Amino acid sequence: MANDLPPLISRLLAGPEDTELNDRELAVLVAWLRRPVSLQTIQQEKKRYGVSHTLREREKLLTILRFNEQKPRRDASPAPGQNKAEGDAAQSPFVFCRDGDGWFVRGFGQEGHFKDRVGFQYIAKLLAAPAGAVAMMELVGGVEGGIRVTAGDKVLDATALKSYRERLAEIKAEIEEARRDNDLGALENLTREKQSILDELKSATGLGGKGRKLGDDLNRVRSRIANALERAFRALEKGGLKKLANHFRLTISAEGKTCVYRPDARPDWSLSGLVIN
Repeated sequence: MANDLPPLISRLLAGPEDTELNDRELAVLVAWLRRPVSLQTIQQEKKRYGVSHTLREREKLLTILRFNEQKPRRDASPAPGQNKAEGDAAQSPFVFCRDGDGWFVRGFGQEGHFKDRVGFQYIAKLLAAPAGAVAMMELVGGVEGGIRVTAGDKVLDATALKSYRERLAEIKAEIEEARRDNDLGALENLTREKQSILDELKSATGLGGKGRKLGDDLNRVRSRIANALERAFRALEKGGLKKLANHFRLTISAEGKTCVYRPDARPDWSLSGLVIN
C-alpha cells in the first residue's frame, strides 16, 4: 500500500509466493518482517476496508520466507547495514530475541512476532543462563523489580504493588477477550490468577500489619512464575508456534528454589541480533 516500500519488497508483493531469493535478499526480507506492525493501523484498515492489507501483505511475505527457508543455505552474507549477529540470527533455526518493544521467536520451522510479556522475559533469561538455571527470586526480581533477593526482606514494595495493579488491568482485558473467543481454559486460568493477585494484595502486609518475609513466599513466587510462563506458552500456541510451546512446557520446570530449562538436546539459540532499539 505504501509508495516507499523497498524495491525488493514491492517486487515480492507483486510476484509469486515461490519466488527464490539469494542470501542477501533473504536477509533484507527478514529485516523487513521484523519491523513493528502498528495495531492501530491494522484496526483502521479493518474498519475501513473490512480486511487488513498490512496483514495480508505480511502473510504473503512470510509465505515467501518459509518457502526459501526450506532450502539449505550456507555462508549467508548480511544485507547492507546488517551486522554479522543480525545475519546469524536471520539464518538460525532457533531465535528468541527482542524485536522493538516485543519479541521475535523462531523454532521448529515456525516463527512469529509477539507483544512483550513477563513470561517471554522469563524464558529469555532461562535460555541465556549458564546451564539454563536461574534462582526464582532472582528471575522474578530481575524481570519485574520490587522483589528483593535477600532473605528476610519484605516481598512487596511500591514498585511491586504497581506491577500487580497493572497486571490486574491486563487480566481484565484478557478475560473479556477470552469470553469473546469462548476460550474456557484461558478464562479459568485468568480468573484463578486474578484471585491469586487479589489475595496477595490483601495480605501484603501480613498479620498485625507486619510485612511478610521473602522466605515465607517461595510458593507464591513459584506460582507467579508458572502463571506467567503458561501465558507465554499460550501466546506461542495462538501465534502458530505450538511445537515450541510444547517444547518449553516439557523442558522448563521448578527444582527447589530454582527455575530450569533442561532439554535432552539443547537447541543452539540465537538470543540477539534482531533487536530494534
